[in-house]
Parts: sequence; structure tokens; C-alpha cells
Amino acid sequence: MPEPHSFLNKLLYTISFRKTKEDAISHLYHTIIYSEIGLDEGPSYYIMNIHRLLDDKDLFREAQNRSVVETKFSSEELREILEKLAQALSNHMDKASPEAAKEAPSILGISITLIPVLVLVLHFIWPQIYYLKIAANIAILLAGSSLLAVLQENIQGAQEFSLPFISMSLIVILGIFLFPRFGWYSTTIILGIYGVICVITGLLGRRRATSRENGRYPYFHGERKNMTLREYDVVRIVALSSPSRHVDGTEAVLRQPVVGDTGTIVNITGEDTDHPLYTVECVNSEGYTVWLADFDATEIELVN
Repeated sequence: MPEPHSFLNKLLYTISFRKTKEDAISHLYHTIIYSEIGLDEGPSYYIMNIHRLLDDKDLFREAQNRSVVETKFSSEELREILEKLAQALSNHMDKASPEAAKEAPSILGISITLIPVLVLVLHFIWPQIYYLKIAANIAILLAGSSLLAVLQENIQGAQEFSLPFISMSLIVILGIFLFPRFGWYSTTIILGIYGVICVITGLLGRRRATSRENGRYPYFHGERKNMTLREYDVVRIVALSSPSRHVDGTEAVLRQPVVGDTGTIVNITGEDTDHPLYTVECVNSEGYTVWLADFDATEIELVN
């Protein structure tokens, strides 16, 4: 059984520099989920100890007294932080469970699959019916363009797939316009041309993605994807505009940041301006804050 006092120490150290309750909850959540301070315990460890802390009157009284001294939060705010954190961790575990990952097939997805098949079967049964022939042509165009779009995404290596409805609509319109004159030849030619386009665009997209990963698109100094930096991104110190600056942290391990240090962005000031200021925190493996300081965009870079 984990030691509750050890858990309490980690908790208070982690929130000691947070400015608001929301900031404390968010920081704790990301610290636990992404192991930013090197902890091996999972969310269940924290959920169990949060409930133990809330249920144990003596232990929670100690937590309340220490919170007032060591952090900026009152006893009521500490209770709210713990309760909301436990709820957020429970929600995360529910989403990550195998049962939650299973999704029932949608009616729309089943319909998209079955309707074209049904139309084609009816066309083969009654090939003389002109409108069934048109419907079968549309079904083949839709099914073919969908499969080619999947092929393009697979070639490109995309993590998520979305149907290109505009392209599919243009293909269907073109097919309806040409089918009465050229028949199934027009369907074959349209899907063939679209297939070539999908393969080429997929290869180009894969090449661009690989080039970015390999650093073949360099950025000017001070323009290293700074617009993509967000709170809780892990960054590395690449330059220091000043050899010393104001830093906060745990007194026993407090020091100035040096080039090569890594830390986590905990706050962004002036995010919508041309010169945002990033508050970065460096925490050691024991959960102590080595430094908490502000940096401009030219001093840090995102760690892959």
C-alpha cells in the first residue's frame, strides 16, 4: 500500500507554484498522465490516495495546514482541487479502457456499405432498367472514390481518415454527365484518373511529412514553429539571452537554467502577440522544481 505522506509531499510540491485552482488541476493531471516528473505510478495510484487523503480526517487536516503554508491555496480550494483531479483521472481511465474503445458500428456506416451493394445486385438482376444502370454507376463511383481516398491516406501515412466529399461529389457529377454517352468506359476512365491523382498526392504528402521529421525544412532563428508551442509542451533551452534571470523553485535544488535543460511550458503570456513569453518549469526525478523561469521564443525549441 503506498505511503500517504509520500503522496502528500509529491502533491504539495507539484502545486506549490501554481497560480489558480484550474492551473493546479491541469498541471497535476498532465504530470500524472504524461509522467513529466518521472513518476512510475499510474492514475489509479493517485485516485486511491486522493480518496484516502479526503477520508482520513487527521491526514487531511495536515494537508490543509501545509497547503496554507506551502502553497497559495486554502483548505477549501485544496479539497476542490483533489476532487476535480480524481474525477478527471477517472474519466481518463474510463476512456482508456478496452470497453470504452469499442464503438458500435454506426447506422450511417452500414447504410453506406449496404446500399451500393444492393443497387449493384438489383442492376445485375434487371440490367434492362435504365435508372438502375445510372444508380449502379453512381454506386461504383462512390465506392471506388472512397477506396482510392483510403489508399491515398495510407500512402501518406495519415493517422486519421476523412472522406473527401467535395472530390467525390465532383466525380459523381462528372460520371452522371458522361455515362449516357460513353457508358461504363467513362466510369473506368474517371476512377483511373482519380486513382493516379490519389497515388501522386499521397506520395507527395508522405515526402513532405518525412522531410519535416528529418529537419529538411529549417526555420529561421526565432521562428522554430513557435506558433505551435502550447502549454504542457516539453521544450529544450537552446539559447540564453541573459546568463541569469529571476527563477523560482525548491530551495534545496534551485539553480539557474543552462543550455540543454529541458522543461515543461506551464504558462504562456501574450500568446496572441508577436513576442509571447513562455513560463517553463524544470522538475527533477524526485518531483522538486529545479527552476521555474520565463523565456522568449528564441531561447527554446520543442522537444520531439
